[in-house]
Amino acid sequence: LQWYPAQGIYILTILAAIASFFLASARVSTETLVAENTEGDTLAKFQAVIQSAEISSMLFGPVLASLCVLFLEKETLVLLAALSFAFPLLCTKRIIAIKRNLKNIGPLQQTVRGFKLLLSNQVLMYLVLLNCTVNFLASVVMGLNAAVVTDIFAMPEQYYGYLNSAGGVVALLAMALVPAMLKKYQLIHFGVGGLAGCFIAAIALTFLSSFASYVAAYIAMLSAITVYNVYNRTLRAQIIPKADFGIVMGAFSLLNISSVPLSGLATVSYTHLRAHETRED
Repeated sequence: LQWYPAQGIYILTILAAIASFFLASARVSTETLVAENTEGDTLAKFQAVIQSAEISSMLFGPVLASLCVLFLEKETLVLLAALSFAFPLLCTKRIIAIKRNLKNIGPLQQTVRGFKLLLSNQVLMYLVLLNCTVNFLASVVMGLNAAVVTDIFAMPEQYYGYLNSAGGVVALLAMALVPAMLKKYQLIHFGVGGLAGCFIAAIALTFLSSFASYVAAYIAMLSAITVYNVYNRTLRAQIIPKADFGIVMGAFSLLNISSVPLSGLATVSYTHLRAHETRED
């Protein structure tokens, strides 16, 4: 970035793609380890803990980055982010995983086997479709948030940060209530309630005319997705055989994440269409 500042957008795109690849690998690994080492009611609680950790990082990461920008060059911040990955790497030192004899199975064969097992399980395929729908919806909303805040509501840029912070804080609080809710409600209630809340909140976002009401609906959507994810993660950990969990989750994650670039294409297409209509007017 320092040597080729004019190519910054391409450099950051490549870095983001690399980080996304390894982030997906880390998520699959984490879920596999949790599934291998927990059972019964403990499984849902551990999934809630993981979800809380992810939401916390999504909340405090941008806040910390914003503070760092006040004192550091942006290129230095990217280097600092790279070095920060060393800490979770150290945390994996004492983790013990189930040993598997995969010496005679290559990566391609493992991937093919993972997709075969996934496609043969109807419940898992339904879960993939639900996840893709939720991810697509959330990605479109998050991708448009900056434009909605600054253009439609004509608010200063820092209000985009307030929107994300508020959503993260409330979603984190929602996760704090999950252990108590697990004692009163069945897992299916988390799935149905989370999905319903997500879709209702997303519909509300399209009709609201004030920034305050938009923030409230956005908070509701993130909280609903958080609750749904407890159902999503726990269910797939329960129905995927532990011996094949890693390779099935690899295929699951690949299909799951495909909705994110699709949401980007949809957002770009809609933006170009609106810009074309505006020029014609």
